[in-house]
Amino acid sequence: MSKKSLAALTDATEQLFKLATKQGFVTQDDILEAFGEPEEYVEQLDEFYDRLMQADVDIFESVSEGYL
Repeated sequence: MSKKSLAALTDATEQLFKLATKQGFVTQDDILEAFGEPEEYVEQLDEFYDRLMQADVDIFESVSEGYL
């Protein structure tokens, strides 16, 4: 998998943040999908988690179909 450009990463995380704040939650899988290679973006990943926590967005390992 190729490394995402910073612009593409920013677009992906902004879209995910909007969805997460609308839903009130986000999953770890959603976050990892948006970041592609999180080990390459540790600082941005930390900042994203901080934004989610400040917005009172729940972060789940996974979500069962019944919850959606």
